[in-house]
Amino acid sequence: MLDRDASPLRAARPPRLAALLLVLGVLLAPLLAWDAGPASAAPGPGATAAAVGAASAAALDDEETGTPLTVTIDGVTPDVGVLAPGTVIGVSGSVTNSSDETWTDLQVFPVTSSAPLRTEAELDAASDSDPLSFIGERLLVDGLFDESITRLAPGETRSYRLELPIEQLQISGAPGVYWLGVHALGADGDGVRSGNAVGRARTLLPLIDQDRSTATAGRASIVVPLRAPVRYAEDGSIADPEAWAAQLGEGGRLRRIADVLDPDAAVGPTSILLDPALLDVARRLAEGNPPRSLAPTTDPDAEPTDPGSTSTDPTTGPTDEPTDAGSVGGDAGDLQVADGPTAAAAAAWLDDVLAAAAAGDLLVLPYGDLDLGAAALHDPVAYGRARLLADDALARYRLTGTPAVAPQDEGLPAGIADQLEDDAVVLVGDGALAGDAPDDLSAGAPLADADGRPVVVVDDAVAEGGPAPGDRTSGVLLRQRLAATMVLGALDDDAGATQERAVLLPALWNPGEAGTPTRGLTTGWLRTVPLTELAAAGDTAPAEVDLDALATDVDASRAVPGDLFVLSRSLVTRGARLDSILPETDAVRSQTERAATSVLSYENRGDLARVRSGIRDQIDQVEELLGSVTVEAPPTITLSGDDGDFNVRVVNGLDQPVVVELRGDESRRVSVEPSGPVEVPAGGSASVRMTVAMHRLGVYDVDVRVVDETGTALGGAVVVPVRSAAVSDIIWAIIGSAALLFVGGRCGGTAGGPGDGSPRRPPSPRPRARTTSTRAPTRAPTQAPTQAPTRTTAPPTPRTAREPRRPAGLRGPAPRSRSGGRDARPAPAAGAQPALRHDPDRRPGHDLRHRARRHHDLPGAHPRRGGPAPEARRGRGGRRGHGAPGDGRGGRG
Repeated sequence: MLDRDASPLRAARPPRLAALLLVLGVLLAPLLAWDAGPASAAPGPGATAAAVGAASAAALDDEETGTPLTVTIDGVTPDVGVLAPGTVIGVSGSVTNSSDETWTDLQVFPVTSSAPLRTEAELDAASDSDPLSFIGERLLVDGLFDESITRLAPGETRSYRLELPIEQLQISGAPGVYWLGVHALGADGDGVRSGNAVGRARTLLPLIDQDRSTATAGRASIVVPLRAPVRYAEDGSIADPEAWAAQLGEGGRLRRIADVLDPDAAVGPTSILLDPALLDVARRLAEGNPPRSLAPTTDPDAEPTDPGSTSTDPTTGPTDEPTDAGSVGGDAGDLQVADGPTAAAAAAWLDDVLAAAAAGDLLVLPYGDLDLGAAALHDPVAYGRARLLADDALARYRLTGTPAVAPQDEGLPAGIADQLEDDAVVLVGDGALAGDAPDDLSAGAPLADADGRPVVVVDDAVAEGGPAPGDRTSGVLLRQRLAATMVLGALDDDAGATQERAVLLPALWNPGEAGTPTRGLTTGWLRTVPLTELAAAGDTAPAEVDLDALATDVDASRAVPGDLFVLSRSLVTRGARLDSILPETDAVRSQTERAATSVLSYENRGDLARVRSGIRDQIDQVEELLGSVTVEAPPTITLSGDDGDFNVRVVNGLDQPVVVELRGDESRRVSVEPSGPVEVPAGGSASVRMTVAMHRLGVYDVDVRVVDETGTALGGAVVVPVRSAAVSDIIWAIIGSAALLFVGGRCGGTAGGPGDGSPRRPPSPRPRARTTSTRAPTRAPTQAPTQAPTRTTAPPTPRTAREPRRPAGLRGPAPRSRSGGRDARPAPAAGAQPALRHDPDRRPGHDLRHRARRHHDLPGAHPRRGGPAPEARRGRGGRRGHGAPGDGRGGRG
């Protein structure tokens, strides 16, 4: 009997209506059974109730189908059926109660479509269709359904199995791809059964005619990726170890992939696309996730060798020797497993993956799964560094593989093609082929040759998986989608032609509980082969293409941004500096290079903020280690001559010995000779003698820096003021000469007088303090005149420090001081120029400026205002109101 279930769940009916329909169902059941004919005999009372039972009011717990039961299809045999008598299609799976009530009297029915799909367009539309859409009729034939599940408690899972003879399938019989579904029916906690399925699943059933099954064959390569985002903590340990423990432990995504790749499992061969960074992550977790190690990895007494990893110095090339095998490298044989479940799970995973990689077809990605498009935009050299790190990992784990590139969601980026190795395998999706790609290059004809490099076009549509519900890329759903695609290709192709397909599974593929999609593909019409053997087994030679024709533009908005490449190079540079000063280890540089390269992964596109923060923390931590080597010096240094030596002390704050150098300023004024290599023990210090030469007299600050062997500053520095003793002697000589001139000037200014016949000497050019006094100025001549002075002939007596000086030529009584006293002055000589009227209340220089306004040709007039020049106003001594105008001492005009 056929039961059409073309719609989603029908709305629940009221109890009275449900009872009425139940009675009608019982009365009409014999008529329905008679009308069905002998080919669909009545399936028994349970099936009768299922055909017309009332709807259940149970909770809808399944996310995709809205049903309380979750049904899976875990196996279909054979994957490609042959339209011939005796063919039996086996279907197996499980039923899980996702609701909170117990279900009873369960029955699992098969569902098939009557007409096949014949084109890939129809197949694509079917795979993307709504999981509740109608696919065909439910087969109610006795013996075709499973009713072994009588009771299913909440959360409980039970298995089922169906055996479907091809003669009893309600199909047209034409070759093609048919729908194959499973519906579960049962009674809810109230004992009410529904005519709608309370659980459903579906997949594809490709069928091929008998003649074509013997004349053709299908070969497929399934590439299983081992990819995951790798991030390091500030101290160089693996970030978020709990998340890694979940992935590597039982039931985790990476654990399931390792089980799929098990060479001892009865599955078809697969190819492994490996990011070597995952091997280093597993090893570090197995060792207890140690931080970045500065511990010795080399024999201090042995001759130094090139560590063999990449370097920021372009003149330094890598070697083929593995680096730091005893630290975070080497195969799993020398692994020291730490205590704890995470370490145990990581060690077990590493052993299984290494075994599968050694036994299978291994394709090796650039280290860290480098974002090729971003590298083409921001740093094409990054590909070379990532490839060197990948080769180093293969050597450390003693693996042999083929270099490969597999761009994610993009074609081969322009700018990367020229850097690919001669034997590198290029995996590119058929949906990302460039417009210049040859027309005969497609997923149906996946092989090409580009100047000796194998090019494989992978089928993106198959990689999306089969139809929902369920995990579309897991197990049977993906395998049946692959088989269906290849059967349709065989129907369109010439008879006898071999069908070839290559499928690269999604980057973060999870096999789920359904297992590998290659299970069972060892016999029959469709078989899997390793990717490297696919070309050799082909009937036709690969197409000749140019890699430039496959190159595509990069979407910068989706790629890893350029600032992460800058930060990555910064971490590599600082790690190389730290490694260069540690004579007993060669592991620091390689560790920082791996962490820096992992930042540039495809997997980090969606978490840029966290990635930026993480690498900046690592850079700060390495800089802090570099700054742990400091230098100390005296507060000041005096040399005995133009050159000499002085001592400084280098202090090592690291727990490992270092070898550094000290360098100072190099200029035309002063130069410091480099110290040469300085060995400083762990946690200790060393005294270093520095030689400095003074090229010019003076006192200069000398900057002494801690540098590596290339002269690059490491962070520690000290500023030392240095002067020569000869400079001190000159300074004291200058000071002494100035003192003598000062004393001589004072003595010479008071020794001469009006009667000794010696000319009056101006006072020494020293600054005079402005003073104001309330006392009357005194007259204290320093020397008595030779004859009695008169007011008309005697010259003015030398003034004391407090005497105000009257300008020459002034007549009349001496001006009163502010204290009321008079300043007795001698009368001017006969024939002297008439004195200007002097008013003590007028501003100094007022009369001169007044006269200068009327007589612009007056000597000393200001060039712009016509007044006296500044020298006439202030005098050279800088004191206003004292001395005659123009006498060099400043005077009041």
